[in-house]
Amino acid sequence: MSCRLLLRPLETAPCTTRLSTTSSHWAGPGLRWGAMGPHMLFNLGAGEGGMKSFCERYADSFHRWWDDLGTMQLDAGIGEILEKGLADEANGKSVEELSEERNALITAHLKAVKDLR
Repeated sequence: MSCRLLLRPLETAPCTTRLSTTSSHWAGPGLRWGAMGPHMLFNLGAGEGGMKSFCERYADSFHRWWDDLGTMQLDAGIGEILEKGLADEANGKSVEELSEERNALITAHLKAVKDLR
């Protein structure tokens, strides 16, 4: 996912918690991206036609989304929005605590899928 896709919603709804939840829980790409990358998932999602069919089917939609993004810059203003949102999302947890939580989630995922790969 491009940084622009992640940052664009910050212009209207500065909520990193919502963005993180959307991309990492059941409703977002997180579980699927843990299994395969976005391009293979797009390829599979198009069925028998594969990526060629995906591009033909969704090109206009992607162009509209990308045109709507405009030109994003990771400037001080966006940095401040991200910093505040991440502080809210961390809910007082230290970097060490967040890192341990991340590592536990990754380890649990790897253990869960080890016999499937």
